[in-house]
Amino acid sequence: MAEPKNLRVAIGTPLSHLIEQCGGLTGEPGKIIMGGPMMGAAQLSLEVPVIRGTSGVLLFRPGDLALVPEGPCVRCGRCVQVCPARILPTTIAAYARLELMEEAEAFGAMDCIECGCCSYSCPSAIPLVQAIRQAKGAILAKRRKL
Repeated sequence: MAEPKNLRVAIGTPLSHLIEQCGGLTGEPGKIIMGGPMMGAAQLSLEVPVIRGTSGVLLFRPGDLALVPEGPCVRCGRCVQVCPARILPTTIAAYARLELMEEAEAFGAMDCIECGCCSYSCPSAIPLVQAIRQAKGAILAKRRKL
């Protein structure tokens, strides 16, 4: 963006309005993240509204992104070593991908604090946090139905 700055805005304001207040874009964004670089969530467009937990907006140019294809888990254990919640991110993510949510919950999916350390440290570029978020959402949806 042309002029990065701190803004105080109302909840519900589209991200595009924030960008306009900062002088607009200097190029097409390759990735939009609402929140910080580790725990932030990627957004599909700038028409997403600001929510209560929005602390910042990161815009990356396409050339800034190191797009590495996801590879198979090599069982290196780095994600387990860096996990502050002391859970098994690869196991939970594998169960989530297989839609085995009871098993994911048994391995502590709800204990994940979604810090992003596991995904960041993974040499295979596996999006572990996204899979765990999916599991947590499915577990919560099931609990609401009961």
